[in-house]
Amino acid sequence: MNDKLKKILNYLINPIGILMLFSLCLTFAVDAISRGSISLTTTYISKHGLTFLFNALVILLTLSITLLIRRKYFAYLLLSAIWLGLSITNNILLKLRGVPLTGSDFKLIESGLKIIDTYLSKESIKAIIIGVFVIVSILILVFIFAPKSKKKINYLLATLSIICIFFTANICTSLALEHSIISTNFWNLSTNYEDYGFPYCFSRTVLTSGMKKPNSYSEDSIESLIDSITNSSANVETLASITNELTSDSSNANIIMVQLESFFDPKYIKGAEYDIDPIPTFSYLKENYSTGSFSVSTIGSGTANTEFETISGLNLDFFGPGEYPYNTILKNKACSSINYALKESGYSTHAIHNHQGNFYGRNTVFSNLGFDTFTPIEFMNATEKTPVGWAKDSALITPIMESLTSTEGKDFIYTISVQGHGSYIGSDALENKYVTLTSIENEGIASALEYYVNQLYEMDVFIADLIEAVSSLNEDCVIVFYGDHLPSLGLTDESLSTGNIYETEYVIWDNMGLEKNDVDLEAYQLTSKVLYDLHMNNGIFTQLHQSYLFGLENEQFAEKDSYLDALRSLQYDILYGDEYLYNSQEAPKPTNLQFGINPIILNDVYLQDGQLVATGENFNQNTIFLVDGNFINTTFIDSNTVTCPAPELKPKGSAIFLGQISGGAQLLSATVTVTVMP
Repeated sequence: MNDKLKKILNYLINPIGILMLFSLCLTFAVDAISRGSISLTTTYISKHGLTFLFNALVILLTLSITLLIRRKYFAYLLLSAIWLGLSITNNILLKLRGVPLTGSDFKLIESGLKIIDTYLSKESIKAIIIGVFVIVSILILVFIFAPKSKKKINYLLATLSIICIFFTANICTSLALEHSIISTNFWNLSTNYEDYGFPYCFSRTVLTSGMKKPNSYSEDSIESLIDSITNSSANVETLASITNELTSDSSNANIIMVQLESFFDPKYIKGAEYDIDPIPTFSYLKENYSTGSFSVSTIGSGTANTEFETISGLNLDFFGPGEYPYNTILKNKACSSINYALKESGYSTHAIHNHQGNFYGRNTVFSNLGFDTFTPIEFMNATEKTPVGWAKDSALITPIMESLTSTEGKDFIYTISVQGHGSYIGSDALENKYVTLTSIENEGIASALEYYVNQLYEMDVFIADLIEAVSSLNEDCVIVFYGDHLPSLGLTDESLSTGNIYETEYVIWDNMGLEKNDVDLEAYQLTSKVLYDLHMNNGIFTQLHQSYLFGLENEQFAEKDSYLDALRSLQYDILYGDEYLYNSQEAPKPTNLQFGINPIILNDVYLQDGQLVATGENFNQNTIFLVDGNFINTTFIDSNTVTCPAPELKPKGSAIFLGQISGGAQLLSATVTVTVMP
């Protein structure tokens, strides 16, 4: 072997060998931190050694960039800090919400920071800030003082080495998928992360989003699909008219959907017993009205994804793992939904949520989903709070009733609850204790569970109060109650009598004599079930779901595979494809979303004793002065009056208006502008 070849081999073997060894060590550390146990990682390696090696290859691929960098100590430390930081974050999120870290979480950083103090104590937050400061300081010191590599870098060979590592990773990925060492099926994120490792799974969520184009997608295939759905839907409509006899005209019914935060029947927790039923109203409704299991895609968090499936009728499984469509496609694109479908029958559409209006970007997304109005907490008087600061659900009744009475016609109202949200800090924090936990197998969650079931009890009272309030209107109405996901209490399939942590329940109350018709549903099928009970089939997605759920025998979409293939094709078409569906029907357009049923009205602004005084209508604690575009600390007097210290006004007059702010700084709505002279 000549000297030149030896030099090349030594150049390649030495740094790549170091990288491989370092990648194995870092992968072990990352996996142990993610799982929260060195012994669990050791057991994992003994059972899934090839999967562990594949995760090491993922980390090796990210570290390969160091072959081009002379400050190798700094590069190793920086990349290690990133991987270790991600694994620590993953471990924390698993404990707080039961769902691992995904790429989509980085698009939710702003929303997450707004509620971080609900999950972490001030001491924990300070410790995190100090930890980040220390790590950044160390990185800076290493960058400045650590020696550079004295060995001259051969950039051509280094680049070729990186390319070889990349192609090796591609080949290994194909082989690993072929032999089920890893998987692209991410139907259960927590299980996938446990089985296939954090580095691979997290990387997959970062690199994968949106939908893949179906192989059979074309204009002809979509047109044929629409024809088949329409024909199948006609059979479903005939079947519905035969099997359901209503005591009133169902097509005139108001429809209210109430998505209850972290709500499920706690009696399903094995070994848990209570002195009373924590949810007596919901239990009664299940016995007497249509109900069933309700399959969701998340646990402990991810409210917006259950919400997305329910409103749109689209299947989240077709998107990238861990993706939040609210923060990807729906930020800038109108989407077919139950709202647009019901508008065809003259419905007005309203959204209500007792939390910040810009959370999950709802202030933009709800326009693209076809809502006419949106009443977030900034437009309601929600003064009662849980011990951790969430608004209680009793605040939702007034805006629901205002929405029902705001129009002459029919209303569709989508309500998002928040009271049941974690963290579950323990029963000692309760002001009023309605339910006592008398027995539990897992003593570790006893106090948190007792806190949680007492929130459920109050939410159940809200259900009863809402039904009573709606009944007083003497209008035909259905109310759908369901849980968006299970609470973050560390529950597992084995700890539940249902055997499924991705399953809650729904119930459909009505005052019209609807037949009790129990059906187990996916979240994206719920509105189609409600419309079926009301003899309605508005919208192509509704018709498809009804064809599968209630179709006559031997119908084209009776088989699950053909049904899901059809749903995938239509879903791709309207979100990422050429929108062939809209050749035969009108495409959805964003609505001019109105915030609040009763708009904030400014009548007058004047100076009085060094204060600016504004008079008008429908003010609340979130109403704030804006003077020449600047926010001014505002004092709420009553619904007709707010004041603030008078700032220095411009000589020719200052432009002043009132706004409703969300999340501390985002303006949701604004009144007319008036000019005030100094």
